[in-house]
Amino acid sequence: MYLLIVFLGIVILKFVLNLSRLIGTLIMFKIFQNQPKNIAQYCPFVTSLFNSAGTQQIILSATRASGINQAQRDYISNSLSRQDTRSELETIFQKTIGVYKFRMLQTINPFYWLFLPKFILEDFNVVLPKVGQTLLNLFYWVIGFVGTYFLEKYLDAHSQDFFQHIIDMLP
Repeated sequence: MYLLIVFLGIVILKFVLNLSRLIGTLIMFKIFQNQPKNIAQYCPFVTSLFNSAGTQQIILSATRASGINQAQRDYISNSLSRQDTRSELETIFQKTIGVYKFRMLQTINPFYWLFLPKFILEDFNVVLPKVGQTLLNLFYWVIGFVGTYFLEKYLDAHSQDFFQHIIDMLP
């Protein structure tokens, strides 16, 4: 029972985290579309959202200093006020919104949790052969079943003492 509560807590936490990032991205996109004069103030927020989604890009920008054109590398999220990157930024905002929607749906998908090691490897760009992925998933399932069994036995044996101790502490 306790394990189920912890699991549901993790699912809810992951869902709420991605929902809050989605809402933040939607708000920043609306601000970006309105192009207020103080739009440069929002660059750190947009940078954080793009980095969390993995959609951040590095662009080259040309500046003229002392009569010489110089190219500088910068994050695209730091160029919110530039008109030449507007269409690229709109595309990246749309991709970021899609990433957070996908992650929210992934959270409530039971197959995501059943094959969690596979998705963790994909997140870290680790490539294993199909046999290795299958063995890793089997190991994950065995550890999950064994861990759940022993955790339940432990909690059954000690939960009565724990709750009695809490009741004794109450005035």
